[in-house]
Amino acid sequence: MSEKLLIFILSFPAQIFLVLLCFFIPYFSREYILFGVNVPPTIKKSEVAKKFYKEYWRNFALTVLIPTLLFFYILFESTERVLIKYNILYPLFVIVLMTLNHYVIYRKVSQAKKKGNWQEEKKQIMVVHVKKDKKRGYPSRLWFLVPIGMFIGLLIITVVRYNQLPKIIPLHYNLKLEVDYIGPKSELIKPFSVMFGSMLLAQVLGYFVYELTKKGKMKLSIYFPEKSAEQNEKVKNYTAYFLIWILVLIEFMMGLVIFSMLDIINIQTMLVLLPVFLIFPLITLGYYLMKVFNINSERLNLILEEKISEKIIDRDDDKYWIAGMFYYNPDDPALFVERRVGGFGWDLNYAKPLGKFIGFLIIGILVAVVVVSLVLI
Repeated sequence: MSEKLLIFILSFPAQIFLVLLCFFIPYFSREYILFGVNVPPTIKKSEVAKKFYKEYWRNFALTVLIPTLLFFYILFESTERVLIKYNILYPLFVIVLMTLNHYVIYRKVSQAKKKGNWQEEKKQIMVVHVKKDKKRGYPSRLWFLVPIGMFIGLLIITVVRYNQLPKIIPLHYNLKLEVDYIGPKSELIKPFSVMFGSMLLAQVLGYFVYELTKKGKMKLSIYFPEKSAEQNEKVKNYTAYFLIWILVLIEFMMGLVIFSMLDIINIQTMLVLLPVFLIFPLITLGYYLMKVFNINSERLNLILEEKISEKIIDRDDDKYWIAGMFYYNPDDPALFVERRVGGFGWDLNYAKPLGKFIGFLIIGILVAVVVVSLVLI
């Protein structure tokens, strides 16, 4: 089989979902946050807000078009190696472009807030959950043994089977699924290193997010704190189960590819099964986003139905949020805070030394993975 076709099958659905995710990012924020700016709840469903959404999506269409067209150009006109490298860089291009797009709208919303005096002379109130969290319905850590066990099992099978392979093996197939390149089995070590390294990184990051989500203290709505606590608990549970399920699916899909490389299953079987397994994470992601979106919409509708006082707002000062996304408050002892933009989850207080360290560590690991992958391929 052509590597280009396989790369396309593996990467394109994920790219489509990345693009869709960036498209809907403005909706995945707290009920009183508009493009990273703290606004009165009534503003978020106003005509003013709709204009900002339209401008974001117009810019979005323009910015995502160039890297996507470049992907198809490389797919048809360039080598397989270049295509693999571009597939690694494509998510970075899209995320950087979407972040810039989001920042442009953030600046415009900030300016509109100042000109319109949206929060002038309003009382600032913050409500926090002081009860001991019972973690109802939150999945046990033991569930992580499933993807970890799959990873270890896959690693053992790979080592055993690799030693059983002959020294010279088929390494490439053409479009008719005929072998067109035979070489030493040692050439498999590089792709195996990248694949197992990526799986291990996914396991570590998944568990890290699970712990943050579990231990994080949610800030509640000032308008309906009890209902808000119940909704927050639902989202935390959805997020934890979503993480574990995605890790299991990653092991399944990577396992299929590795099994075909080890000649445990033939290439035709892998090509039949792989698209089937690709559908599951996409459906899971779509279901998770839909549930979170519905909960956020319900929160906003409840606020509007409450006929709230126009003299009250949440205390979530914009001056502590760099570009509306990065929390920086030296007076806040908390290391982790509820994320403001980009969906449910937690972010760091970058004013803390440990916050800076963890932030740079995560960026360093991601950059190292990308650089190593590009060098090895």
